[in-house]
Amino acid sequence: MQDNLFNTLSFLMLPLDSRTAIHEEGFALLDNLEAPSAVTDYIATNPLVTHIIASENPTKVMFILVIACLKGTMLIRADMTEYHLQANDIQIITPGTIGESLNFSPDCKLAVMAFSDKRFAKEMNATSLRVAQRFLRKTTKISVSADDMQGYMDIYTSLKKKISRHGYAFKKEIVLSYVQILLCDAGQFILDHLPDEPDKPRSRQQQLYMRFIEDVQHYHARERSVGFYADRQCVTPRYLSRAVRQASGKTAAEWIRDYVMLEAKALLKSGRHNVQQIADLLGFPTQSAFGIYFKKSAGCSPKAYREK
Repeated sequence: MQDNLFNTLSFLMLPLDSRTAIHEEGFALLDNLEAPSAVTDYIATNPLVTHIIASENPTKVMFILVIACLKGTMLIRADMTEYHLQANDIQIITPGTIGESLNFSPDCKLAVMAFSDKRFAKEMNATSLRVAQRFLRKTTKISVSADDMQGYMDIYTSLKKKISRHGYAFKKEIVLSYVQILLCDAGQFILDHLPDEPDKPRSRQQQLYMRFIEDVQHYHARERSVGFYADRQCVTPRYLSRAVRQASGKTAAEWIRDYVMLEAKALLKSGRHNVQQIADLLGFPTQSAFGIYFKKSAGCSPKAYREK
């Protein structure tokens, strides 16, 4: 499924005010640290927060998003996992993630960095990038000390001042240098506090489950049969479903349904396609078949969900 089918946010949509610093449509910093009012007022007037960080609807994020929580709490869902953020937590959203915001506390204070991985990947330090990538395969949330968060915010604040300065001639170089520093700091933190321990041997069920989830992430938009995924693993559908349940607490069919529904909801809320087109994109034979499938899971029709 193509990424541009989803309701994604362009850097050009971000407000050019004291909250936001943007560089060449590929890097942005924004926060509500100086906002005098509650976070709900900030949310209502900021496109990045409204469409991605605080959206009630699933949204596919097509760039790297680093959310630093400095005060209060925040509950989000990234793909199928919920994350509870509080002071000194950092959440990293990777490209292709379908995210939802579930809750904010009124006193929530956030500092957000957003940047294109395609623009910066070639410039990154290879060693620190590999360390970060290994960590992100396990979790996308990291809790740091107050001192470490202050160090991050010192860099964040300095960088924001530089790229907000009118006429500064070396913005590209500054952005690349500071992002390099942050990546190296993150790599060192991971090595110091979260050593890359050897993976424990996985059971046959766990191995099947991990491969199954990878397949579902890739094929769910066109394949909903447990048999399809069982064939890819060279096992029977019954054996696969039993192994997946033992490893995760959910059956194979439930995982497939959840991924299809997440994709369907993101497409419906994007507003770019009618229900028939979405049914086609998700491989349903008819709009009616898609409607029955959706209502059985969501409790309402696709149209009613879109109009909520």
